[in-house]
Amino acid sequence: MKPSYQSLFLLLCRQDHPLAHQEWVSWQDLKQASLVLQDYASGSRPLIDAAGLAHFAIEADIVQEIGHPATLFPMVEAGIGISVLPALALPLPQGSHLQVKRLTPRS
Repeated sequence: MKPSYQSLFLLLCRQDHPLAHQEWVSWQDLKQASLVLQDYASGSRPLIDAAGLAHFAIEADIVQEIGHPATLFPMVEAGIGISVLPALALPLPQGSHLQVKRLTPRS
């Protein structure tokens, strides 16, 4: 059995974001969301696009593209948007007010 690419990605949001309070977060929950994502130099961005956004027909508003995954944390914490990141980008910065949720195929 092949691992699902969707299971490798997490939602990153502030603790006060509405999605932080959901028990399950699906890729469909990202529709119309403001996203901060890694740019295409990242190995994970093509997978996020193909296995997540395109696969589930998500038309999110990508408000910022960044080069380094560590930059995602302060941008999300500042309220610029939410993000999708690979599980390998953890742990969260100590003392942050961020939360991660595993993205599921559907809620």
